[in-house]
Amino acid sequence: MAATEMSSKAIAAKIRSAPSVRRRRRHRGAIVALVVIVALLAGSGVAAAIAYNVVKTQANQLQAQLTIHLESAQSELEAAKASLKSANSSHDEAFVSQASVHFTTAKLQFAVARQMADSSRLLKQIEQLPEVGGLATSRQAAVDNISDMGIAISDAGLELASLEGQLIKPPGAGGQEGRTLLTVLNQASSSLVIVRKDLGLAQTAAAKVDLQILPAAQQASFVKARGTIGSAIASADEFARLVPIMNELLGGNGARTYLIEQVNPAELRPGGGFIGTYSVLQANQGSLTLVRSGNATDLIGTRAAPGGRGYVTPPGPLREFIPNTSWSFIDSNFFPDFASNASAGEMFAQPYLSSHIDGVIAFDYYAVAKMLELTGPLPVPGYRITLTSTNFVPLVVQSDILAPDPSHKAMLAAVAGISLLVGGIGVTNIMLVTVTERTREIGIRKALGATRGAILGQFLTEATLLSLLGGALGVLGAVVGSRFQILGVTPMIVGSSVVLALGVSIGIGVFFGGYPAFRAARMRPVDALRHE
Repeated sequence: MAATEMSSKAIAAKIRSAPSVRRRRRHRGAIVALVVIVALLAGSGVAAAIAYNVVKTQANQLQAQLTIHLESAQSELEAAKASLKSANSSHDEAFVSQASVHFTTAKLQFAVARQMADSSRLLKQIEQLPEVGGLATSRQAAVDNISDMGIAISDAGLELASLEGQLIKPPGAGGQEGRTLLTVLNQASSSLVIVRKDLGLAQTAAAKVDLQILPAAQQASFVKARGTIGSAIASADEFARLVPIMNELLGGNGARTYLIEQVNPAELRPGGGFIGTYSVLQANQGSLTLVRSGNATDLIGTRAAPGGRGYVTPPGPLREFIPNTSWSFIDSNFFPDFASNASAGEMFAQPYLSSHIDGVIAFDYYAVAKMLELTGPLPVPGYRITLTSTNFVPLVVQSDILAPDPSHKAMLAAVAGISLLVGGIGVTNIMLVTVTERTREIGIRKALGATRGAILGQFLTEATLLSLLGGALGVLGAVVGSRFQILGVTPMIVGSSVVLALGVSIGIGVFFGGYPAFRAARMRPVDALRHE
C-alpha cells in the first residue's frame, strides 16, 4: 500500500510538471527563431552594402568612360575649328583635310558615348529603382541629347570643310574651270542650307538638356556653346537673306556697271576720305571685268568759276573751302550719308563715262586690308611684292607719301625746315647761357695760356655733343615707335635715314654752336676774370 501511494504521488508530480516543460520548450524555440531572424537580417544588410558598393563602382566607371568620350569629342571639335581657321588664312588644302578628320573623329566619339549610354544594362537596372531611377533616366537623356548635339555640329562642320576646300582651290584645279563668283555664291548657298539644317538639329538637342544635371563647372561652357549655335543659325539666316541681293550685284539678272570710288582716309571728308582714284567695273553672271581706271581728276574736266558755264555751287560748308571753284566729282562725298554721296558722284562722273552706271561703291585701303584677311596673300606681278592684310596699309601710305607729288614734298620739307630751325635756336640759347655762366673759367684758362682755338674747339665740341645727343634720342624714339602701329601704319626704320639724322644733328651743333663758341674765344682774360 505504501508502494502504491508513492507511485501515485510520482504520477501526480509528472502530471503537474508536464505544462512547465512544454512552456520551457516553447521558450527555447522562440529564442532560436529570434536568433535565426536576427542572423538573416544581419546577413541581408551586409549583402545590401556589398551590392551597393558594386553598383556604385560600376556606375563611376561608366560615368568616367562617358566623360572621356565626350571630352575627347569636344577637343576634336576645337581642333577642327582651328584647322578651318588656318585653312581660311593660308589657303592650304592640307588644313581642310585635317579639319575633316577632326570633325569625323568628333562625330564618332559622340556616337560611341550615346551607344554606350543606351546599351548599358546597369543604367536600365538603376532606372527601375524607385529612389534613384528618375535621376538615372535624366542623366541618360542628357548624355543622349549632348551626343546628338555634337553629332549634328560635326555634320555641319564636315559640310563647311567641304565648302572651304572648294572655295580655296585654285581656279585651274580640277572641277574649277569656268568658276565665277556667282557659281561660288550658289555653291555656298546650297551648302549653308545643309549647315542650317544640322545646326537646327543641334539647337533642338541642346534645348532638351537639363542644366541641373550637368556638373556646375560645365554649365557655363554649355550655355556658351548653346548660344554659339544660336548665333551661327542667325548668321546662316542672314546670309540666306543676302543671297538675292548678292545675285543682283554680281550680274545674275543681267550685266551691271559700277563706279568704284577709291578714297584716302588720311584726307577726311564727311562721307569718308578724299576721292583720289576711280575704277569702272562690270559684273555679268558672276564674272568681273575692269572697264577703266584712272585719276579722279579725269572726271572733273574744267572747273568753272562762279557765273561761268557749267559752274555748280558747292553745298553748305564746302563753299567756305572752295568759294571760287565749281563743285565736282572729287568733292562729291561731302554729305554724311552715302546715298547722297553716291548720287552726287554718279551725277558728276556719268558725262565722262560711256557706260551707264548702275551703282556706286566706295572703299578705302583699310577695307582692302580686311578683304585680304579673307582672300589671303595676293602677289602683284610686275612689282615683286605680295600684299597681305598686314603690309597693305603701310605700303599704300608709304607710296602715297613718297610719290612724286610736289605738294607732299613741299609739306615734308617745310615741316623738316621748321623743326631744324627750332632745334638750332635751342642749341644756340643753351650754349650762350653756358658761356655766360663759365666766363671766369674762360678767363682762368686764357690766363694760363689757352689759345682762342682751344676755347673755340671746346665749346664747339660741347655744342656738337649736345646736338648729337638730341639726335640719338630722336633715333631711339623712332626705333621704339617702329614696334607699334600708329593710326594703322607700322613705321619702318631705314639705316641710311639713321646715319643722315645723326649727320644733320652734328651739322646743327656746329652751325648753331659756332656763334657762342666764337664769342667765348674772343673774350679778353682781364674782362673774363672780373666777371661776377
